[in-house]
Amino acid sequence: MKLLKKQVSLLRAVLCVALCVVFTGLTTYQFCYYAVYSDYRQQLGDQTAAMQAEFDLLLAGRDAQIASLTAELAATETARDSLAAEVGELTKRLVSITGSREGTAEDCLRLLLLASLNAQNVGTTASQPAHREAEVAAYMETYASDFVSLAERLLFIDFLYRTNYAGTLPGNDALQAGMAEGYIAAAGDVYAKFYTPAEYRDFAASMNASIRCGIGVVSTEDPAGGAMLVLHVHTASPAKEAGLLAGDRILAIDGQAVAEIGYEAARALVAGEPDTTITLTVARGEETLRLTAVRRQVDADSVIYRTYTENGKRIGYLRLLSFNAKTAEQLEAALLALQREGVAGLVFDVRDNTGGYLSSIVSVLDRILPKGKLLISLAYGNENNGQTAYYSEDDEQLTLPIVVLQNRRTASAAELFAGALRDHGYATLIGETTFGKCTMQTGYRLNDGSYITVTVADYLPPSGTSYEGTGLAPDISAPVAEEYVETTIYLLPKEQDAPLHTALALLTNE
Repeated sequence: MKLLKKQVSLLRAVLCVALCVVFTGLTTYQFCYYAVYSDYRQQLGDQTAAMQAEFDLLLAGRDAQIASLTAELAATETARDSLAAEVGELTKRLVSITGSREGTAEDCLRLLLLASLNAQNVGTTASQPAHREAEVAAYMETYASDFVSLAERLLFIDFLYRTNYAGTLPGNDALQAGMAEGYIAAAGDVYAKFYTPAEYRDFAASMNASIRCGIGVVSTEDPAGGAMLVLHVHTASPAKEAGLLAGDRILAIDGQAVAEIGYEAARALVAGEPDTTITLTVARGEETLRLTAVRRQVDADSVIYRTYTENGKRIGYLRLLSFNAKTAEQLEAALLALQREGVAGLVFDVRDNTGGYLSSIVSVLDRILPKGKLLISLAYGNENNGQTAYYSEDDEQLTLPIVVLQNRRTASAAELFAGALRDHGYATLIGETTFGKCTMQTGYRLNDGSYITVTVADYLPPSGTSYEGTGLAPDISAPVAEEYVETTIYLLPKEQDAPLHTALALLTNE
């Protein structure tokens, strides 16, 4: 029994120790758990605070971004409203131009072209408005897309230069002239030309046989320098009235020396306002003169005439400077004067004559050739015109022997003049082979006052044989001496004028 009690006491002791051990372990675990958990909570709290701060920053950034987007949206809406208003105005213009809200770029271009042609009353060969509209419509149908592409490219090039070019651009007039000249060059139309408004005024004056305002002289720079050399004084001119002569050397204009200001500046100085007085210092041989003239518009000479007497015969000489609006009229007056002098033959000199108007050459040939003779045949590039032939209609004709003088600078209408007379057996050609131009140009004036000539037709002389690129060979070759090949006819000494001497000998020996 006692042993049993000892065993029970020992068991209790062991149990108590075990419970103490378990309690101590649990207490230690709990302490460690709370210690670690507390640290974890601290870390978690720190992370949460950091995340909250970052979130707060994101919210602040979002608010700023929303505010920026809101402002940008407001600006976009304002721009949209402005663009809508602009589109509305453009739509109104489109409707006014095309009559339709659905008008295309091609519609606008078509009507713009038509309005331009109608305003100028030139352009197409169609004479009636309906035909012109049909011609423009056909052009737009075929070439509108090409033109839009070309315009787009030019617009892009213009943008590049205006926004990036390191140099200085010229004015719009110069740029537009360059574009026109570039188109002509690319087309390969070697006889076409673009004129600025100022150039066209001078060109029109020359073709209408008038000088816009001046004293009425033809001049060149004096080979000796320091002066304007007078080549010709027009018949009814202030220069003629003042006593100026061919061969005079103008040394000064209103006290300004030509040697100081230069030839081109001197030419510009001679021109001026109408009814203004100009004073010229002139050298004539060893003499120095002071002449005064009053500027005005002058009818320029296109025909110069005189007589030569060789072997007891009087020969009429007519130099045709060009074929302009006054040539036929001046030729008629010259012929009447020469006939009154009883000339036995005629020398027509078209050396250095580069041509002129079709109407002028037809009128001149009509005066010389008998009625019913073919003068010229034209084949137009515009198929609506087809082919056209001109015949002489005047009953009056020349019956005198005729010689025509020509050189390498005889071109276009002047070549046709020589060729037509020879083809019909009315003239002998003396001199050199001509330039060789068998094409006709027509001019068109643009809205800004500029002007463009375009090759519109090929033509043939009465023989039907083209001399394009080859020229007309003379019947009698008589070139001037080599040192005078480039000399203007005005300055060619009579003793060195082999073609003229040959012509006079031919006409006076018959």
